[in-house]
Amino acid sequence: MATVPTLSYSSSRAYLECPLRWKFLYVDRLTEAPRGYFSFGRTIHSVLEAIMRPLVVPGARRSGEAESQRTLDDWHPSTPATPGPVELSEEELLAIYDREWLTEGYTSPEEEARYRALGAEMLRGFYAQMRRDPPHPVAVEQHLEASWDGIPIHGYIDRIDRAPGGGLAVLDYKTSR
Repeated sequence: MATVPTLSYSSSRAYLECPLRWKFLYVDRLTEAPRGYFSFGRTIHSVLEAIMRPLVVPGARRSGEAESQRTLDDWHPSTPATPGPVELSEEELLAIYDREWLTEGYTSPEEEARYRALGAEMLRGFYAQMRRDPPHPVAVEQHLEASWDGIPIHGYIDRIDRAPGGGLAVLDYKTSR
């Protein structure tokens, strides 16, 4: 009996765009050639994870449940907010960026240099905003799994913040055009 592939945002989008491409990627498990914009997006996500993870409040989630069964309700509304961003100099921020930089998929050194400059500008702006309005993350790169009508579904949430009104804010970083 064939295993039902796990459904995610990426896999469902691939299917809607081109069912044959979906089959190649998710059933036949063929890999795509690297692309610069994918490397760029992964790099930015890695840097944001590195600067946000230290701000996650320890013990913000309830314990005792399987990791895959947690939902957004599993974060305590009474968890204290974090005090503010970890202070990084611009040099430290850019050092993290350099460490996380992925070189695969760019069509030329010039294209890579353009993306690298764009990313540095984006990160400086993100960090400046973060210092003005400190976030209160309760989770970073949180994996979630569920089942819908017997179809396994999974995904990652880039960040979950404690919202000013006491609720939660789910953030999805985007670097695409």
